[in-house]
Amino acid sequence: MPSTDYVIIIGAGILALLDGFFLGLMPMNSERLTPSQRTWSQVASLIGIGLVVVLILIGQDTASWAAIAAMIAGIIIGIVPPVKTVMQTRFAWLQPEVESDRAAAGKKQSHGKQTGDKSSPAGKSKKKN
Repeated sequence: MPSTDYVIIIGAGILALLDGFFLGLMPMNSERLTPSQRTWSQVASLIGIGLVVVLILIGQDTASWAAIAAMIAGIIIGIVPPVKTVMQTRFAWLQPEVESDRAAAGKKQSHGKQTGDKSSPAGKSKKKN
């Protein structure tokens, strides 16, 4: 095996490990992802899939398997609770969205819209006054 193959395997493995680690640090429940986290999670997933597909297309089967294994290892490392807690403490961007943030966002979206309809008891009581 030529030395370029080793360089490709090591480079792809490091990139996949970092990609998997990043994905492992994201909240596992998609409802707790912030909009920014949702976007970057999709980008990181696309990078991981793209890396494996490119490696397969250029005939680097060993490197593609190494990338898949490294990505799985990165995800496992990222979801370990102490590691995840330390990283969320260090980087506030990794904090999951809390319930009160979602409720506030829902109120902002519904602000200005008519909430009571004519068939509801609340709508009828407003008409009588």
